[in-house]
Amino acid sequence: MGTSLIPISQFGLEKIDLNDLIGDYIVENVPAFQSYLKQVWKDLLGRSDNKEKGVNKITFSKYYELPGIISDRLFSVFNLGKTNYLSCNDFVNGMVKLFSGNLEELLQFIFSFYDFNKDGKVSKEDMRIVLSYVPLNTKRLKKKKALKYYHYALLYTTGLKSNEFLANSSLSGVPKTNNICI
Repeated sequence: MGTSLIPISQFGLEKIDLNDLIGDYIVENVPAFQSYLKQVWKDLLGRSDNKEKGVNKITFSKYYELPGIISDRLFSVFNLGKTNYLSCNDFVNGMVKLFSGNLEELLQFIFSFYDFNKDGKVSKEDMRIVLSYVPLNTKRLKKKKALKYYHYALLYTTGLKSNEFLANSSLSGVPKTNNICI
């Protein structure tokens, strides 16, 4: 069964400018951001039930106060070791990818966020579930920009495989940081 996508021209949009979509959220001073994140990490670790293992999901969720599924998915994508605890590197590198990574890293992050069962595909139901928990602050975003965010997500993720999802990007950016917390 094929995926039917709605042409963006139906919504008065000729082209989606990815840089415009992410430009307002990119942190430019990565070293300062990493330093800040290390301080946040120390605070989170002080609240965790097992300081030797790292920060657990409950501590992470309480700290950020995100809606349930959003917090759960964010923790899951950050938790690269799948240990149910975030290491300092998991936390800092995840936040750096989210807020200062290049487009390919951000797209992979978003794809992983939506790929609940890790089968390399994002279903319409996965999209519906996550998007139903995303509040749109209409006072901050104009209707057209909000529509661009929503339809960008639908057009570029629903039913695509991970490699197809990334094939649409070609920008380079901030180099990867792996062991920032050492």
